[in-house]
Amino acid sequence: MENEEDRVEELEQLLRDERALRMRAESRAAEQAEKASIWRTRAEERADRIQRLLAEPKRRRGRRARSDQPVRAAAEPPITAEKPRRSSRLAGVMVAAAAGDPHGSLLAPFAAERGVDALESLAEADLVVVDGPNLRRLEASDATSFAEWLGLQGRQPLVLFADATTDADSAWVAQADLVVGEDIGRFNAIGIPTMPLVPSFDPSVDNPIGRAPSPLDPAATSDFRDGTGVLHSADGTIVGIEAADLSQPPEWLVAAAARGVPISGANLGNDSPLELSRASTAARRWAYRHHTTTKRAAEIARRAGLDIRNPQPHATAVLVSMRPDQAATALDMVRHQTYRPLSVVVGLHGANPTPEFTKSVDRIGDVLPTVVLEFPERFSLGECLNRAIDASSGEILTKIDDDDFYGPAHIEDGVQAIEYSGAGIVGKGAQFTYVEAEDRTVLRRQREQETFLGGSPTGATMLIQRHIWEQVGFPHRPRQVDVLFTRAARHNGSQVYAASPWEFCYVRTASSHTWTTAPETFLAGTDAMWNGFSPERTVVPDLVQGLPAQ
Repeated sequence: MENEEDRVEELEQLLRDERALRMRAESRAAEQAEKASIWRTRAEERADRIQRLLAEPKRRRGRRARSDQPVRAAAEPPITAEKPRRSSRLAGVMVAAAAGDPHGSLLAPFAAERGVDALESLAEADLVVVDGPNLRRLEASDATSFAEWLGLQGRQPLVLFADATTDADSAWVAQADLVVGEDIGRFNAIGIPTMPLVPSFDPSVDNPIGRAPSPLDPAATSDFRDGTGVLHSADGTIVGIEAADLSQPPEWLVAAAARGVPISGANLGNDSPLELSRASTAARRWAYRHHTTTKRAAEIARRAGLDIRNPQPHATAVLVSMRPDQAATALDMVRHQTYRPLSVVVGLHGANPTPEFTKSVDRIGDVLPTVVLEFPERFSLGECLNRAIDASSGEILTKIDDDDFYGPAHIEDGVQAIEYSGAGIVGKGAQFTYVEAEDRTVLRRQREQETFLGGSPTGATMLIQRHIWEQVGFPHRPRQVDVLFTRAARHNGSQVYAASPWEFCYVRTASSHTWTTAPETFLAGTDAMWNGFSPERTVVPDLVQGLPAQ
């Protein structure tokens, strides 16, 4: 009897083992089928993109990834995907400049390719720029040709850079469309539009990349007055500047702010490292918002009557969400972003619009160009992102998640980081994180700020130059798309940069994340910031209140 029972038990165990083996085999087969479907879909999409590229005009195809390049051998170094840094020259504007560049880098954007003295190119120029000393020399040597150009009907605008010796009663000066300089009050009497010469800086020279703030020129310290001063560390490095008035800053102060030197009204010496980091972000934003050479050049061109496009690159915020109501909250944060020009593409993934979502779309559509797409649930996250980006037009793509906090200057600070770093991908390394399970906000990866990264930034904060996406694309997977995208971009030669941690707070709730891990992961090696969820504390107020963002 016992033998019979043993035999039955053995047979039952064999059946259980066989059933387990069959289930594992079926599971593996299902996984392989899913992978095959993902890669088949991706191959079909790639084929569609190639066909579209081949059908486009050559001038558009030139900026996208070439599909007819030979396959590289494994031993070859990776190709370089980075483009050269954007020039500060105004795109599409030809300038005939008769100027000795008396104002430093301010005239750099105006230098025509064919030379500084471009009188022979007056007929082709969009804008003519001269300065006081050269104007006097022109009167002696080229008076006839220049006077003939001045008398032409519908001639190009003339900008005059005046110095103390420029004669306001000159007949030629009276025909200027704009006078720029430091002492220009005397030109108002004869009815010529004037513009004060506000200091600017060149981002390719003054930026925070790889440069510790250096001591100021000793001669510049004589400009400190009325409670303004420089704070130095023990080795003489500038750690902060207390400036009472920023309405007419000296050039050295603008350059220092562009490098990230903290600037404040008072008491910088008593601030914590975190507050100095906040002041640094505010100072850099102020410099890039109001004082780059490109913006100064654009302002001069517009005041002279030349209609030019916004020199800022167009950014598109891309939001893919399965939760319409949370997407509505995220869209409201995008709507309050300070950066322009900005557009929005939002994709609902396997979900139907709710009334709150529709209201949010209407609100953001009143102020920003907005596209709404709907994706079936069977699409992977990576496929949704690629299709959403394909429907966008931005030169810079900024990825937005539906459950995190974005301060109003998040995109603006990120675009500035792309400008001064030259990186193809910018995001947060150091980041403020709210851990719901502990009801605490912490600062993770504290050292990873204003530096190049060897890993991946936080996916919800990524800003991507469009040509990088065109060469790589997001993998068609339901998760880890950001890490894999960054890895592929780096293999193609792209650099990844971690900007400051401000203007963002990652929200780690108890559920609903594609990355499932214990709350302890987000607490290890962190600095405690504050108890509870107060994301507004990550926002950096503008250094100068009341000035327009763009």
